[in-house]
Amino acid sequence: MLPHARHGLPGGSTGNPDCAFLYLLVKAFQRRSIFEVGTYVGTSAVAMAMAGGHVMTCDPEDYGCLPAGIRFMHMPDDEALGVLRREGASIDMVFADWVPSADAF
Repeated sequence: MLPHARHGLPGGSTGNPDCAFLYLLVKAFQRRSIFEVGTYVGTSAVAMAMAGGHVMTCDPEDYGCLPAGIRFMHMPDDEALGVLRREGASIDMVFADWVPSADAF
């Protein structure tokens, strides 16, 4: 059963073909530190983590679906990037599954 269905949420999650493509991108380009904007239930975050990436993702809504090992920041993208900058985090890939705010980049 899909994560959104388990939690009684509507569809709209990233589909299998797109998740497979993200998985291949992370593998092929050996991305290790990934920042995702827009989480929903985390299907794309899980795909990128399965490819070997350390995924940090943010969303103003928390649906509680992410497995351990994926860092979720319950905040908008510009705030999450501020936290990562203060921590000195290195990011070598960004996946925007939502419209990033103008202040984020």
